Amino acid sequence: MVHIKPQQIPQLLGKHPHWAKIQPILKKLSSNGFSVWLVGGSVRDLLLGKMPKDFDLVTAASVKDMFELFPEALEVGKSFGIAILPLEGFQVEIATLRKEGAYQDGRHPQKIEHTNDPREDALRRDFTVNALFWDPFKMELLDFVGGLRDLQKKVLKTVGDPLVRFQEDHLRVLRAIRFAAQLDFEIEPQTRKAIEQTAPLILKISKERVFQELNKILHFKSRGIYELMSCSLFQVLFPFLKGTEAYWPFLKKAFHKALERESFLWALFLLPHVLQDFEERFSMSKKSLKELRCSNAFLREWSFFVKGVKELEEFLQAERYVKAVQLLDEPLGKELLYLARLKRSIDGLEQKDLDSLERYYLSLLDKQTGHLPKPLINGHDLKKMGTVIGPRMSFLLEQIYEYQLQNQIKDKDTLLDNLEEIVKEEF
Repeated sequence: MVHIKPQQIPQLLGKHPHWAKIQPILKKLSSNGFSVWLVGGSVRDLLLGKMPKDFDLVTAASVKDMFELFPEALEVGKSFGIAILPLEGFQVEIATLRKEGAYQDGRHPQKIEHTNDPREDALRRDFTVNALFWDPFKMELLDFVGGLRDLQKKVLKTVGDPLVRFQEDHLRVLRAIRFAAQLDFEIEPQTRKAIEQTAPLILKISKERVFQELNKILHFKSRGIYELMSCSLFQVLFPFLKGTEAYWPFLKKAFHKALERESFLWALFLLPHVLQDFEERFSMSKKSLKELRCSNAFLREWSFFVKGVKELEEFLQAERYVKAVQLLDEPLGKELLYLARLKRSIDGLEQKDLDSLERYYLSLLDKQTGHLPKPLINGHDLKKMGTVIGPRMSFLLEQIYEYQLQNQIKDKDTLLDNLEEIVKEEF
């Protein structure tokens, strides 16, 4: 609900660290005869009693006027009627009041037309709560679409026909989910119905933009996950994962305690599905993430978390403790252990073996490096000795490394002197 009255906005603005730097912009536009308003998320957040992260301005000045008044403005949004003004430590987006033509690619209008009427500008916007205008000179709130009412009711609703809005710009489907999760608002029934109907449209837009928006949604934890699932977006993106609603109780609890790292969030998101049929679902999930154009670094981290949880359980069951502590010694080993604990906790399983493993790992660490000592002997060394190893080489190397760690052996020669004792059954 609205936390402050419109007349209290100036008081909150006065506390914002960037507000003083925006004053000259407002005054320059006004002194040249152009009305100017704060608009969008900044007005919404102010009414909710929150400090805006950034400020968007809209003005009656034309695109030509804006760039004449602010020649230092970046031109990246010029074709859409936007000037981006870089300031010290942040930037301000200034848009001309405009009407929009038909959308050509599911993202952008074919043409824009300047207008002097803020009402017409409001009618082209996505959601009512983002279509509020604040006049910093008249200290006046302009609300042409019922945005203040919807803020008060904690409802997310499109401006105009939701089907039209989502068909115009397909990314709005995901933005609706993000705003609902971010603001903890209910999605208005007709808007929700339109999201479900137009969900497949997200497959037609830039994979990078979809991935960026999904990352933002996941940061809002269980509420974001719930909306992705309930509005069928999860099923559109990962059609091979069936019965997603069965995992909701797990996800709701898990995301409440999740780390903020994006690869961790995605691992947690897909983990209960993947573990049901690991080889096939891991491969298909990885393929889907690649199609979303995520970075190689992200994919490596995600794979480590998902594979790591499975491998950690397998190593513990097989009492292969050296392999388990080597997992914990990886750069994200601490996070992996947390993920394994989180899954165990939600599944109602004991964690005594994980506690023992962590103590064992900490007891083995090199005090100088904070990591496990490196293995002194490798497969090449065993081959040079003429030992017939075969497929058991990996297991033998585990035995040797375990002996090295437990006996705190520091040099290779000492380990070689004890080699026959360690693996005598193989000679």
